[in-house]
Amino acid sequence: MRALIAGLVLTLAAGIAVLLVLLTRPVEVPLSPLEVRLAATGVQLELPPEALLLRADPAEGPLNSALFAIGEDQLRLRVTPDLDAAAAAARVLETRQVIDNLFGDRQAPYPGQLSHTLRCPDRFQPAAVEPRGEALAMLTLYANDRLTFGGCSEDLLRYHATVGFFHDPVGRRLFQVEYFAALESQRPDPGPALLRSLQLSGD
Repeated sequence: MRALIAGLVLTLAAGIAVLLVLLTRPVEVPLSPLEVRLAATGVQLELPPEALLLRADPAEGPLNSALFAIGEDQLRLRVTPDLDAAAAAARVLETRQVIDNLFGDRQAPYPGQLSHTLRCPDRFQPAAVEPRGEALAMLTLYANDRLTFGGCSEDLLRYHATVGFFHDPVGRRLFQVEYFAALESQRPDPGPALLRSLQLSGD
């Protein structure tokens, strides 16, 4: 009788051990179709379930450019091919200079004003962000409803944008990823964290 009870206890213990292993094993979550499409391009990025692909070039296969809707927010991807590390760094610097020039002092449009130039308020100026992860560089700024940078007035702005640059040395590609967080939502901007989590899978 004791041997039977001992055997049952051992069997029960073994069953519980197997069950615990199964319950604690990491569950692999399948990639969404959008994540699969990004992975084919060389980008690993966890998109929220509500993400939708609005535009894609080309329509199939690895992306050259794409625009995603994520609730009220939007995510834009641009891929520049055939760039080594030096050329990619030069392209990032050039793009940053173009953006900075949008916010430089401008000649006042009417004579007789107290100042001959107009200056964008500091709170709307582009700000560098510690890139971390695989980003070459990151910055934050504001954009209008057409996802265009350069606005310096609250009535013209709809998004707080995070821009990240990522270089794939194997595939010789530069990825420019821009997350546009809707200002109306009044919630923390998820853009910097999302872009810092981006990984390049290479070719």
